[in-house]
Amino acid sequence: MVLNFFAFWCDTWIAELPQLRELAGEQQDLGFRLLSVSVDGKWTDQLRVVCGDEPPPWAVLIDRGSRLSRQLGLRRVPTLLVLNRERRVTAAFEAYPGNPALLKAIRAAGSARADAPPSP
Repeated sequence: MVLNFFAFWCDTWIAELPQLRELAGEQQDLGFRLLSVSVDGKWTDQLRVVCGDEPPPWAVLIDRGSRLSRQLGLRRVPTLLVLNRERRVTAAFEAYPGNPALLKAIRAAGSARADAPPSP
C-alpha cells in the first residue's frame, strides 16, 4: 500500500498528479493500493479545481483535523509511506521521489518480511 499525504494548497502535489496517475495504472499488476490523504481536510471544491472533470482513479481520503498525520509524526507534505502486507512502513519519502524510486520501494515492500525494520 502507498499512502500519499498531501494538501490541496501544495503545488508539489499538483505537479506530482500525472506521476501518481501513471503509478495508479500499475496498481493491479504489482499488487498494491494507492491512497491519497488530504491533511487540510478539504474535499470536493478543491479536488474539482485541481483535477477538473478527471478525478483521480484512486481513493482520496480526508484527515480531518490532521489527526492521523500528526499521530504518524509527518513533518511536511507531500509525504509518501510504503507499507508491506503486514501494514508496516517499509519506506517513507518527504516529497515525491519519482515513480522509479517509488516502484522500487513498492517491490521491496512486497518481498519484505514482517519482522524487517523499516527503511529510513
